[in-house]
Amino acid sequence: MKTSRLTLFLLWSLLVFSVSARIEGPGEGVFTYDDYAPYADKPIDVHYFIPSDGDAATMPILFVMQGADRGWTYLMKTWKQDAQKYRFIVVIPVFTKELYPVEEYQEMGVYSEGGTLNAPERTAAILIDKMFERFRDEISGRQEHYSFYGHSAGGQFVHRALLLHDSPYVERSVVGSPGWYTFPDNREMRYPYGVTDLPYINEDDLRRFVTSDAWVQVSDGDTLRESFLRKTPEAELQGRNREERGKSFYASICKAAEDLGVENGWKFVEEHNIAHHSSGMGKRAVKYLFPDLVRRVDCTKVMTPAEVTARLQDLVADHEGSARMEVLGQTPLGQDIPAVYIGNRNDGKLRVWIEAGLHGNEPAGVLTVCQFVDYLLNSMEGQDICSRLSFMIVPMANVDGYSKHDRLSGTGNDLNRDQALMTDTVTWILKRAYASWKPELAIDIHEYRPLRKDFARMCSMEKARVAIAQDILLLPSGHPNVDPAIRALNDTLQRQIRRDLDAVSYTHGFYFTVAGDEHDRYYIRKDGGNPRSSTTFQALTNAVSLFFEIKGIGYDDELLPRRADVGLVALRSAIRKAASIAPYIKEQVQLADHRACEASRPLVARSHPQEIQTEVTFENLETGRFFKLSVTARDAMQPVTDLEKPRPAYYLLPHDGEHAKQRLQTLGIVVEGDSVPVGQLLGNLVVTLLDPESQHFVFEGLQVAPVEK
Repeated sequence: MKTSRLTLFLLWSLLVFSVSARIEGPGEGVFTYDDYAPYADKPIDVHYFIPSDGDAATMPILFVMQGADRGWTYLMKTWKQDAQKYRFIVVIPVFTKELYPVEEYQEMGVYSEGGTLNAPERTAAILIDKMFERFRDEISGRQEHYSFYGHSAGGQFVHRALLLHDSPYVERSVVGSPGWYTFPDNREMRYPYGVTDLPYINEDDLRRFVTSDAWVQVSDGDTLRESFLRKTPEAELQGRNREERGKSFYASICKAAEDLGVENGWKFVEEHNIAHHSSGMGKRAVKYLFPDLVRRVDCTKVMTPAEVTARLQDLVADHEGSARMEVLGQTPLGQDIPAVYIGNRNDGKLRVWIEAGLHGNEPAGVLTVCQFVDYLLNSMEGQDICSRLSFMIVPMANVDGYSKHDRLSGTGNDLNRDQALMTDTVTWILKRAYASWKPELAIDIHEYRPLRKDFARMCSMEKARVAIAQDILLLPSGHPNVDPAIRALNDTLQRQIRRDLDAVSYTHGFYFTVAGDEHDRYYIRKDGGNPRSSTTFQALTNAVSLFFEIKGIGYDDELLPRRADVGLVALRSAIRKAASIAPYIKEQVQLADHRACEASRPLVARSHPQEIQTEVTFENLETGRFFKLSVTARDAMQPVTDLEKPRPAYYLLPHDGEHAKQRLQTLGIVVEGDSVPVGQLLGNLVVTLLDPESQHFVFEGLQVAPVEK
């Protein structure tokens, strides 16, 4: 019997030694923690995962707390994926129900079984610091801090640990959907709902707590009142469900910060399309815990198409249900054209189309869009915008050109001159997608070349290289067939964009090109009016159409972060403003659609831009001096009508015009047999492209006959 007991003791000692042995190398492992005297009789198995690449001595460390089920295997399975991906260490201490019931775990052991108030050092709050010290020593680490995450019961542990213990180590925390909370501003209710009975929680402790770098994370789908959700009178005062209680808790922190005269360090985020799901909520919390590691978009270099797609897939993967990626089709060189959807076509929200990379040598727009998707999905403001707007986003419209850093498509076409002509396969794919989405706001992002020879000739008095000075140029459409309400809304959004650019000291102006007349006199063509370009094409579909030109062609990677940020400021400004007046935009677009269907407005078949005098700001690149030049401009925003006539009832196509019919139908235009009705949603586009007397008639050689009403 003695031999048997001795054998068992040796086996037990060997097991303890192996579990407590020094941590070696990457991968998953476990050690037992029982070093802290007040809890020496309650050992805790501490599971961890160290990524296979990177320096474990410097990697960030994250402690993840268990939920009410005290399970850890599914948590480790989920968290180690992101730990490997972003290179941080995840540590999960297992507080068993047997040794750590609710009073010892969720409520931190503040009161003993007999109701005696324990000293702060006897609460579970201090244990994570002790484990951190032990773990860091085991890996010979140099980390000075750790991050802290808990969902549900784990969130209860985290927020009470922050309240009860002044940790020198906690850097950032996320409290995910607890069932109930301890309110810092409640000086009338006893612990664990308030702090009135805790003599060691004074105003300094509360100041420390409310200034913590921490997040309250809730979900709009976490509204069930399960049998295990605490329903005491005190808990019910916090709200009927976890979503309401999380909002109440955050409000209490805001109030406490105001009462104490300190800046609130807590942030609030409400996740969408997820319920009470610890793994899913945890994956979404990574970006709050490690914002420097989860750099979704690297704006310091031009990403490859594969890198762009991968970054967007990462973003969308964290928001399954609210965002998705699809392939619109393949380019002539066999590359996928990706699109990101946030929302859907029929959800009743304002529909937005955003496109970048239509010219392959304009990478700043691609980065702008990638940053913008991150903003929409991973910021509180972005999520609020997504509650009012739905997005279809094409980040690399010209994937073949982007791969080669070439302006033209894989078949040598300028896709922004092909909007109505549709000579390129990619144009067909994009127009089919555009028509299926039927956007009410459309934004196209480009870059312009600031340094051109014709600028030097125009500014000959400078006798030096000159360039356009502005960070971004805005290009609206002045085509007379664009509905007046669409043009007015465009003006509204552009005014806001200019204000927001001014606020961050980015300069802006109108887009122009330089031309010469028959007498070799230079003038500029200001803004747009040709439906072969997207700004006018989209406006003729009754979408509020914005077109950005960021200063950048010829710079390659130089100033790329700044260029992408300029685009992001402008894009975000337009979308914020659109979100604030979304019902009005929808109403005005519907009225424009109604007027198009009525076909009562005259058709302007021919017009020319009015000639005006204006000023353009240039930069002398040799002296760095900025100067204004007075120029003659042919202003597309002030068109002069040359030929106006009533709209016909429809246009009759020849029997052999099948290709033309396919083009029109791909654009979203209704074709009935051989006739194209003018009274339809895209009626403004129909009369501009199909009228034989139109200067923008795009069916050369096709006999199209207007039929009067």
